[in-house]
Amino acid sequence: MATLQGSRISRLKALLIDDMSGMRTNLRTQLQQLGINDVAQAASAKDALKTIAARASNQPFDLVLCDYNLGNGTNGQQLLEHVREKNLLLPVTIWFMITAESGYDNVATASNYAPDDYLIKPFTAANLESRLLRHFERQDELEPALKRMTAGDLQGAAIDFKRLAEGGSKFTMDALRLQARCLTTLHRHDEAKAVFSQALSIRRQVPWAELGFARAMHDSGDVEKAHAAAVAIAAANPKLVGAQEFLAEIHESRGEELQALEALRKAESIVPSASRTRALGEMAMRVGDLELAKTAYAKVVAATHNSITKSPYDSAALAQVYVDTGDSAKALELLKPAQQAFGDDMAFQAIAAAVEALAYQGADDDEAAGAALERALSLVSHTNPQAALAVSKACFAMGKDADGERVVTAAVRADHEDAQLVAAAKRVLKNAGKEHVSERIVDSQVRDILRLTEQALAMAKQAQLVEAQTMVEEAATGLPRNVGVLVAAAQINLLVLSQQGLDVETTARVRRYLETLDTLAPGTERVVKMGAFFRELLLKARTGTAT
Repeated sequence: MATLQGSRISRLKALLIDDMSGMRTNLRTQLQQLGINDVAQAASAKDALKTIAARASNQPFDLVLCDYNLGNGTNGQQLLEHVREKNLLLPVTIWFMITAESGYDNVATASNYAPDDYLIKPFTAANLESRLLRHFERQDELEPALKRMTAGDLQGAAIDFKRLAEGGSKFTMDALRLQARCLTTLHRHDEAKAVFSQALSIRRQVPWAELGFARAMHDSGDVEKAHAAAVAIAAANPKLVGAQEFLAEIHESRGEELQALEALRKAESIVPSASRTRALGEMAMRVGDLELAKTAYAKVVAATHNSITKSPYDSAALAQVYVDTGDSAKALELLKPAQQAFGDDMAFQAIAAAVEALAYQGADDDEAAGAALERALSLVSHTNPQAALAVSKACFAMGKDADGERVVTAAVRADHEDAQLVAAAKRVLKNAGKEHVSERIVDSQVRDILRLTEQALAMAKQAQLVEAQTMVEEAATGLPRNVGVLVAAAQINLLVLSQQGLDVETTARVRRYLETLDTLAPGTERVVKMGAFFRELLLKARTGTAT
């Protein structure tokens, strides 16, 4: 086959990931037939991560060819999800999955991170070339909008994708899918529904469009119709794991935890993965099915033991199940290696110490239990709200009610807008027999924070900017990761900048708030709009200075 020296393909820098040396040699030969000579190799997921990191700042990879069955505890799909979640490769890096399994598309479409394409063994250099050329064609058409999307300009990206779809693009369905994703992230659900409908008018029975339409209905408040649609989609597409996961979300939002558990069980059976088995374990614990929870978490711990997706939180959850089923010795045995391996993870260390305290209590070692609980309490201020709830559970179980109430209160104050967090806090209190103080500890905290931010916003509307700024700054200092407070603080300080002009302190403050919100609530409409307004203010200031 004639090489394509000097072509776009030949300039690609490629990484081959396969645990079989013979397969790597064969792939390298095929790439060389296409003129690609800058080729690195990795025999495992861990080797691949090291190779990717070594090239990150100097000639990063343009193309990854990864075998699905890598062995050593991590498959290609798990590696892809890890790399994309951690942004270890450029967004434009092409990822082709290689598999002998014709049903791999079920795995790919079930994930939030699907590869750009997948190749079924055996294939030739010509097959690879045709896939690359098609990818380039798609990339060239969608790239301007994708760049906006990657940069966080979801509104601009949605407009660009709409223009492509209306212009009769060869990749209209891709453009519609991405436009709908932007609108959904911006919480513009009615517009998203219209886009999904447009896709279905072009091609009937497209699962992603049907499911997207149902989700948009649910998110816009039409829960019953969304539920009926999800049931119909699941019946028509028994292998569509997303339909079962969506049904689980609906059931959970309606308080139908047993039905949610059953939907999660079906999802996990369709396409098993650590994340789905973990979700099944979490729900099983919530409904009190400890045997199922034990089975699920043991499966996750075993499956990820040698994997890059290994998480100490799975060990902590399994240890908690052992404690709840009276096997304290097994809980302690499981926790110790995880505590040593993840010493820098303060949230895990707090949870592990709390579970350890309960395990020692179950083993009638009160001295060790007390020491472990004190360690958990010393760590809790440096952790996240979920870890705080685990510590509060141990406090209540060991008769430290005052500490338990204090920790629950702090957890809720950290993010009162997180409905799942508030519900989890109420469950901790209910399970501890403290349901009667739930209103005082949880609901009153939410009301106090809302009252404070509402007062500050009301002052700002009445042009009492100094007073509003002072009040909201106090709230933001006390609750530095509370989304509602940070949004109010950013709004008020942006108002100050727009009316009084830029000053260094307020500008730095707004930038800090928006950066934190980008982490806590990425892509939400109000955060995106505030970011755009802030950039506009900075641009006007620079233009004014220049003139």
